[in-house]
Amino acid sequence: MLEIAFVAAGGYCLLRCLAARHGCPAMLEDLLHGGMCAAMVAMLAGVPADPWGVQLTVFAVAGAWYAVRLVRSDGGSRRWAAWPQMVMMAAMCWMLLPDMGGAHASMPGMDVPGRASSAITSAVTGSLVLLLGAAAPVWALRSVAANGVPVTPGAPAPRSPFGSAGVAVCQAVMAAAMAAVLAAMLVR
Repeated sequence: MLEIAFVAAGGYCLLRCLAARHGCPAMLEDLLHGGMCAAMVAMLAGVPADPWGVQLTVFAVAGAWYAVRLVRSDGGSRRWAAWPQMVMMAAMCWMLLPDMGGAHASMPGMDVPGRASSAITSAVTGSLVLLLGAAAPVWALRSVAANGVPVTPGAPAPRSPFGSAGVAVCQAVMAAAMAAVLAAMLVR
């Protein structure tokens, strides 16, 4: 199920790059999220992370970019939009850190013998689960608010699947799926 969620979200981001007319920052975000979804599918499938740390570097730079956007935003919805993105990129970095006991120690095909989970690892992972778990329903509610669509059966369809409502749904799916992966790491 999680792989399907990431494939769908990543595909949406890449289609949005091709179909929508939006500026460079939005296109960069879509490419980052498409890459993040591809990396998550690879992790879930048990494909080892790249040995050179390219993924880790890309997601660390992306997280820093979102942090700068968070600090430089004028507040309100722009600030809201930056923090969950930053948390998602931080979660990607956390899962890619082999020496910290991240995904490599607890996902299928990524077992590292002799590596025990520490209290710090559990605390960071749990914090990421809570933050992403809280962001998912908020993104879902934002998708409804973006189109002024009431939460009732038979509500009118959004004007464009690549508008702000579609993006919010995609973000909700990614946040929920990442929270689920991180939660599975805690229980394992």
